[in-house]
Amino acid sequence: MGSSRVVWVPGLVLAVACMVGIPWLAGACGGGAFTAGATDGGADGPTVDGPGTEGSADGSDDGADGDGGPGNIIYVSNTQGDDANTGRDRAHPKKTIVSALKAATTGFEIDVCAGTYGESQLILDADVRLKGSYDCTAWTRTNGYGFPTFDGTNTTTITNGDVGTQHATLAVVGSAVTHAALVDGFVIQGATTNSEVTYGVDVQASSSPVITNDVIGGGGGSTGVGPFGSIGVRIGGSSSAELASCVVGGGTGTGAVGSTGILLSSSGIPNVHDDVVSGGTGTTSGTMPSIGAVGVYVASSLDSSKPLQTLLISASDKSPGASGSTAGVLIAGSSVNAGVVGCEIQGGTGSGSSAISVGVDVETTGTVVLAADRIFGGQRTASPSQTFGVAVASAAGLTIENSEIHAGTVPAALNSYAVGVVIASTNAPQLLFDTIYTGGAAGTAVSLGTGVTAARITDDILLGSDSSLSTIGIGATSCTGTLASIDHTGFANLSTVYTCGSPAVSVLDVGALMTSLPSMATKDVEVESTTLCSGATWCAKDNECPSPMVTPCMQSLFGTTWSGSDDGLGGLFFAPAADGGTMAGGWALQPAAPCPLTKGGAAVTGITQDIFGTTRSTSTPTMGAVEYTSLTPCTP
Repeated sequence: MGSSRVVWVPGLVLAVACMVGIPWLAGACGGGAFTAGATDGGADGPTVDGPGTEGSADGSDDGADGDGGPGNIIYVSNTQGDDANTGRDRAHPKKTIVSALKAATTGFEIDVCAGTYGESQLILDADVRLKGSYDCTAWTRTNGYGFPTFDGTNTTTITNGDVGTQHATLAVVGSAVTHAALVDGFVIQGATTNSEVTYGVDVQASSSPVITNDVIGGGGGSTGVGPFGSIGVRIGGSSSAELASCVVGGGTGTGAVGSTGILLSSSGIPNVHDDVVSGGTGTTSGTMPSIGAVGVYVASSLDSSKPLQTLLISASDKSPGASGSTAGVLIAGSSVNAGVVGCEIQGGTGSGSSAISVGVDVETTGTVVLAADRIFGGQRTASPSQTFGVAVASAAGLTIENSEIHAGTVPAALNSYAVGVVIASTNAPQLLFDTIYTGGAAGTAVSLGTGVTAARITDDILLGSDSSLSTIGIGATSCTGTLASIDHTGFANLSTVYTCGSPAVSVLDVGALMTSLPSMATKDVEVESTTLCSGATWCAKDNECPSPMVTPCMQSLFGTTWSGSDDGLGGLFFAPAADGGTMAGGWALQPAAPCPLTKGGAAVTGITQDIFGTTRSTSTPTMGAVEYTSLTPCTP
């Protein structure tokens, strides 16, 4: 498959779904579709979506005095409580969380015991610690109440009791809410139905709480031609909220984008890390761009000190997947800058034809850095369809480094193909120390479009599934100006090493590549193929890495459960221990890997120039991605 066959679809937004088997979360996940740069269903600011009044904490006791209680704790029990109580002792709790919030002031803690609380206009607008998962008798929490266990022993569930007046089950609003405010230990479910967008949690204005150890679902809103159907968590306004150690599902919404796990539209400095995120199983309303679900949608710039970090993201539920297009991470909008570090990202599964799944979709005029990520494009079962590990429509600057990228899995049929990294338009993009795999069918490791100039491909390993298939290492639309550097890069198990132009000029092996590009004095390209390496002075042969690329070699990259029919979820996500990953993010390559270069390789000395004769920045390179854990410092 040459680069000329790659059809890039601008405006693509894709889906992430319930990645973990938590039964009471499954119904909260969902999907949809959305146009890059569109509004997100409501103005970001101090007003919560919906026609009703906001409500506010009034600081009053709302009940008879005399109950008394230790410290500044208000207790809530929907089975034993009464809102006429002050709630200041365990024997006389309040019945609703809304009543407790009205009675609480800055510095108070609200402890909520197990049960289901249908709350109307639940708004946190002061520095109050809101905590759930308590036993209703002993008022204690188990060690496993929160992430990653969520043992369900004392589940405290909050539902939306009046979606007509407030679209969010929990709204957090106001400058009075600082990092001292806490939401910890709840299952928060968006409204199951609504004629407009629904949210599990909506954080607005300059409110900046800490949200942790919660399971949050977006619900089932329906916006018709509107942009979003359901959203698990929105952080908007100028919020610098922290969202950590949570499980977030997008819901089952219907809209241009049916469901979205996390929407970041804040001009502040939000901090999102160590979460499990699912785009859901939303349904597109058919309005362009007609997307089922998105895992994490970044609509405003992230601070360079707070990238998306150590997240486990899936773009759609493993079953049933999505009928439309899906994306694990979408970065879109004018001048949106973002970093994604140490994340495992899956582009989604689906059966619909003429649809696309993407691990990371970049549609911004800003600068994007993907570092130490493990990315799977997704799996499509209908033909024609496409999957992309990373798809870049445009970017002012792009760096992909130390990442392991799997193009995804598509049917072996005409016009169905998988691409590891496709870049339509970017000046001087950099691919550094990556391992990029075409997938199990025909495909291309790296595809460079007409708007790409001076691309730098350095210390990468570009892998095909089998040299007998139509697999291409680098496909460039133009034969001049597109590439600035091919620098110490390995090509393995590919039918064609390089193609360029239209009609495509194909270079079948590295030997021909060395004579087809300028400045061949330094032959700094490697091939892991015993056939091509035989007798070649320019090839560093590694007999331990088999050709064709058999299952044991792929298992060293993508986990011990990998197989040719793997959907990317089994080895990469659902069994983190099997692939060396953790629920909190990060990934590790298999020990004793049959492909040694995939562990970063051994340093190579004496290389001073790339294939174009350009001086290297380092003379002792290694090849391919190295493993990453959340304990490894790595920032964009």
